[in-house]
Amino acid sequence: MIPGALWIITLSGICLCIQSRVTAVHLMTMENFVAAVQRLEDLNPTLTPLDLLASLLTTVGQRDNITCGIIGSSENTTDVHYTDSNNTIIKENLSGNRNLCWFFNQAIHHFITDDREERGVVLTPDGTTVALSPLLLGVEMGLQATKHGTQPNGIYLLPLAKTLGLSFLQFQNSTPPERLGPDGCWDNISSPVVFTLSGEPSLATDAVVHGGMDGAIIGRHFSVVDDLEVKVSEVLSSYYSDGMESDHGVSHLRGRYRRQNFQDITNASLLQKMVADALKRHRRRENAAEESLVEEGLREFALRYMGRGWMSQGAHTRGRNLVGYGVAFIGDFTSQLPSIYTMELVRHHLVKCGVSKGFLQKNFTMLGHRQVVNTSCPGDSLYSEIKTWKHYKDTDPLKYQRGEPV
Repeated sequence: MIPGALWIITLSGICLCIQSRVTAVHLMTMENFVAAVQRLEDLNPTLTPLDLLASLLTTVGQRDNITCGIIGSSENTTDVHYTDSNNTIIKENLSGNRNLCWFFNQAIHHFITDDREERGVVLTPDGTTVALSPLLLGVEMGLQATKHGTQPNGIYLLPLAKTLGLSFLQFQNSTPPERLGPDGCWDNISSPVVFTLSGEPSLATDAVVHGGMDGAIIGRHFSVVDDLEVKVSEVLSSYYSDGMESDHGVSHLRGRYRRQNFQDITNASLLQKMVADALKRHRRRENAAEESLVEEGLREFALRYMGRGWMSQGAHTRGRNLVGYGVAFIGDFTSQLPSIYTMELVRHHLVKCGVSKGFLQKNFTMLGHRQVVNTSCPGDSLYSEIKTWKHYKDTDPLKYQRGEPV
């Protein structure tokens, strides 16, 4: 790759397409879900966070044999159970509040309709779509590990690992294999109700992966700290809060930094081990061909969700990917800016790294994504900000030096 230009793009995971045929009492936002969890906590003040989560997941039918099997597979877990009394309490509370019951069933129960509508997902303040089931299961795994102290390393990765493994095997004979994704669009950004996928779904849609990563990060936090009494609603509210502009560093409990923090809590060998463990319990046999498929799938996972790096060619600007790099801001920046920390990270630290390592020339050109492809990206607000940066150019130099690429 020729070290020439830096394209600024955004990955919001959301677009506007109005649908009025579905109405709901609650909007499918993380804020509404956190408020519902807080209401459930208020109705059950005697239940621990672990008991509340376990009972809620059981009540809405998001428990499976793989999850329960691995929870009980470590030593000294004879007291791991989900008591009928706790489940009964939760069911009585929900049956007495039909609005709350309906919302939890709609928000947590994950499935995809024939029309490619993905249910069981919510929109977070930073523009990410997250599946709640793998998120809550990951948090539960961490709470279990804290309670018993002898859970196997990486237990918080279980919900994500299970889904990844099954998705890798489900599409093993397709050409090309569609083992991950896709993303999709909300019917309305400010009032989201329906999320529709942009293509044929895998078992590991982007929302499921995001939920699994977040659940692993929060679950891992609980697995190493003695903090069993903290309210789940408070942790989720803090993690997904959009008021992070004053942060002076990357917090390990901030959804905005999930990709970096996910890399900090896992590695390829650990994730592969957890995938293999989940598949072994599901299939009850080992298979050399499946092991190869898992390895290939995990490489694709790392490439898609953990960053390509300076040494890899991007796929964001047709005809120019060999002469520049793309930097993605996650969010919708049509009318607002990313956090100051995020912008400074790109404006100064990232480009300094690129120049010092020889990946970018000292006189590199910085452009907005809309200058090289037909798109509104990176959003009017962010693009106006980029135009004030030192290396920004009004015109794409390649357009006049070589003509428009095919």
